[in-house]
Amino acid sequence: MELPTNWGDLRVEQDLFGWKLYGGRKEFIECKLEEEARYLYIFLDLGMTEVNVPKDDAYLKKILPKLEKLKKRIDEIVNSYLRTVLNRKIHNEFCGLISP
Repeated sequence: MELPTNWGDLRVEQDLFGWKLYGGRKEFIECKLEEEARYLYIFLDLGMTEVNVPKDDAYLKKILPKLEKLKKRIDEIVNSYLRTVLNRKIHNEFCGLISP
C-alpha cells in the first residue's frame, strides 16, 4: 500500500462505516479494522511511503502489540538523544526530519 506524505497530526477514529486513519482535516485512509488503522499509523508516523499490510487479520492482531512496543522504544531512544541537542536551530531541523 502506498502511503501519503506530509500529513499533519495522525489519529485513528471510528465512524458509522468503519475505521479511518486521519492525517489532516479531510484526508483519511479507510480501514476495515482498528488494528489495520493502528498498523498504518505506525508506519506513517515513521515517515514510510510504502508498507505491506498483512491480509490475515489474526496475524495483524498478533503482531500489532509488538510493533507498537517497538515504535514506542524507538521514540524514547530518539527523544533521549534529541534532549542532548542544545542548539535550537539544529534541534528544530532534526525534529523536522523525523516528523512526517
